[in-house]
Amino acid sequence: MAAVTLVNVLHLGTPSKLLKSGVLKTEPGGLPKRRLADEVHYQRASTRSGAIDELKLRASVRPVRDDVCTYARLYGGRGEIREQSMKKVLVVVAALVLATSMGAFAATQAAGTNTVAPTLQISATIQQAVSLKLSTGTVVANHCTVTAGGGSPDYTMSFGNVDALAISNGCGNVIAPTTPGTTDAIYWSDYTLTPVYTSQTTFSGTTITAYVSTDFAAPHNIYVMRSSTATSNSAPAVPGDMSAMSTTAGTPDTVGAAGVASGTALSRFIGVGVKPANGAVLTGSQTATVTFTLTVQ
Repeated sequence: MAAVTLVNVLHLGTPSKLLKSGVLKTEPGGLPKRRLADEVHYQRASTRSGAIDELKLRASVRPVRDDVCTYARLYGGRGEIREQSMKKVLVVVAALVLATSMGAFAATQAAGTNTVAPTLQISATIQQAVSLKLSTGTVVANHCTVTAGGGSPDYTMSFGNVDALAISNGCGNVIAPTTPGTTDAIYWSDYTLTPVYTSQTTFSGTTITAYVSTDFAAPHNIYVMRSSTATSNSAPAVPGDMSAMSTTAGTPDTVGAAGVASGTALSRFIGVGVKPANGAVLTGSQTATVTFTLTVQ
């Protein structure tokens, strides 16, 4: 069974008068006039313009056709039953529902075929990355081993036994003092720096710097040294080829000049100078720390 509710306002008499006078009638194929009369309900209300009549109709009989809705329109003093086809609206709604269902499921399941092609969206956040690794040198035959510490410190290098007269061989190479007892003995080794950087938009001015972040204790009769030309990859041979490394973070030594390339290993030289001092001096095992900084710019 189908049911429709119809409401309109008349300034004419009661529903019974309208039916008897023929003002409210049906079109061919509409609901019977008798049945329509059984379903009419009358309600009186008042407005600013005076009393008006409200006509309510509830048709509880099956419409003439399943694809139409029957309704009453009361206007201009006359009322009549009309039919409005809903067939096109239902077809459009059904088509939209079908299209939505196919769009949602066709990619993951299908009938009447032997293939299906679901899609997967992949996302990731790309970050810039930098790396600076130190390793044992390869330039000279004798060198001290660079060992990864796995923490703090990141790497270690030991020169072994050293003295101000260059009697001990140490682990690498030694430059004897020009004047024993007056000038310093120098123990040195090569090492390798390997910078790597990725996803950087600016890198042509990339540099590597180094400074002694934790120096040997006072009175500093042993100190850290590097090549006099800090960016040199030539092995030192005489005392003048080595100089004390900076101990100030604000003015570090540049060991990799602007333009350091990613993935290109750099051979450099580092050592310790031992002063021929006496008195309240350091002896035994001593340590210092050098901090290297890769700046991609």
